[in-house]
Amino acid sequence: MVSPIAVVQQSMHMRRPALRTALAFSAGIWFAHRFPLPLPLLFGLSLCLLGLCCILWKKGRSEGTLGAILFCALFASVGALRYGTADVLPPDHIGTSTFFGRRVALKGRVTESYRTESSQVRAVVEVEELEGRKAEGKVLVSMPRGSPPPPGSEVEVYGRLRRPGPTRNPGTPDGRALLERRGIYALLYADRMQTIGRKGGIPAVRALVRRALELDLPGLHAGVLKGLILGERGEVPRWLRDAFARSGTAHILAVSGLHTGFIAAFLFFLFGFIGVPRRVTVGLTVS
Repeated sequence: MVSPIAVVQQSMHMRRPALRTALAFSAGIWFAHRFPLPLPLLFGLSLCLLGLCCILWKKGRSEGTLGAILFCALFASVGALRYGTADVLPPDHIGTSTFFGRRVALKGRVTESYRTESSQVRAVVEVEELEGRKAEGKVLVSMPRGSPPPPGSEVEVYGRLRRPGPTRNPGTPDGRALLERRGIYALLYADRMQTIGRKGGIPAVRALVRRALELDLPGLHAGVLKGLILGERGEVPRWLRDAFARSGTAHILAVSGLHTGFIAAFLFFLFGFIGVPRRVTVGLTVS
């Protein structure tokens, strides 16, 4: 397998600055993932490389081989720095809270909710307040019973706050890492959750799509389409998920760039068909 660094070295001879920049940035992320370095060192290295690039530019030597090498090194260091700072959470983030292991009260907005096969209610809540103080971040709320609150709902939740633990069984996916990739740094085992208001936006659109699927289709079909369109697999039966996994097509049940591309293409051609101007079509499709 060819490493990203080797690809960047090959790209230095190309006269494609955007491609060279992207490859160098990606190589920096790959390097930081494989060989973590202290953030102060990466920051200082980036500043030094930036200074050298500026000196070469002022002397008119930025187009040569040395300039290309420093240019790639600069963006590689920036990529490594960006990777290193991705996990640095702000002081008011729930992931840095001192309330782990204690009973808390929080307020926030539901971005996703579903019922598991064991009839548990789960909801991803974008935190706005924690114990009366302003906070941010996402928490995965679990309740043994009740109805899933519609996305977009403003809720108050009461329960015990816990930090996601590492996977104990060798060979199984790291649950904590999977949650953190979704921006979830805390778990809340709730005994009470009440809706105090509603907000619009994307969660409201998701709720509208979910409601339309539930009204027009049988349970199994609606559950599969929720997985395909909304990425909600809580209502897809275990036997069906296992069948997808055995056939190597489990990724179909997750929202991906391919699905987003299909939707964007459909909207682009739809707007064009009904006579919407090209610039407006592009703007609407992107939004």
